[in-house]
Amino acid sequence: AATATPGSEIANTALTDGSSSITMVKKAKRYNEDDLARFMIGGVVNAQMFAQDALVTIQQTLISLAAVAGSGFSATVGSTGVNLTWATFLQAKAVLLNNSAAGQPVAILHPQQWADLEADALSTGVNADPMILSGALTANLGSYKGRWFGVDVFTSRHVPSANAGADREGCMFVRGGVVMAHAAPAVENVAAGVVQFGDMGIFEISRSAEYGATNYITSFFAGAAVGVDALGVSILSDL
Repeated sequence: AATATPGSEIANTALTDGSSSITMVKKAKRYNEDDLARFMIGGVVNAQMFAQDALVTIQQTLISLAAVAGSGFSATVGSTGVNLTWATFLQAKAVLLNNSAAGQPVAILHPQQWADLEADALSTGVNADPMILSGALTANLGSYKGRWFGVDVFTSRHVPSANAGADREGCMFVRGGVVMAHAAPAVENVAAGVVQFGDMGIFEISRSAEYGATNYITSFFAGAAVGVDALGVSILSDL
């Protein structure tokens, strides 16, 4: 607040705003199970398994989209050709703290970056038993590695490369750093064989009698982009 002079008008504080553009694209995945294959495996692979795969597919795709968007933050920690360490990881968290980025931090790292952190833990004595959260976001999701130093860590093979493929560029951000949009295709007269995951996507079973096969199809729309640049930081390290 500014100092106000008695008898003088208080200066106006202008409001500012901004916006981010998100390009949504259709994402889809199809399994085709031949009748002979179904007979041979004796029902080991069934519709319930494909439906569960559909939900995991949607979750993993959203994480991957966020990982790609998160590589675009202006702030960057780490160095090319150098393995990721917990010191660099905490440096990324410090960037968020210095930017007054409020909220629960989330990090998305490449599996190699996570492997580097595990190796670094052996030499630095970092506690290898983090807090593991449970819930819809993390259920049956092998990419969730737990909450480390107050940061929820996920891994994704889709974390983009950098420096002509020599490095990987993960990210850390709080709510608003990466903005996402997703939607389920509109389905009229939802019938048996169609499962709708709210606004996340749909799972459908389609019979192709002429081919003697059954299709299991997952469909959804999704996109991601950098929101508020100051609420995130890219994490660079050797591949």
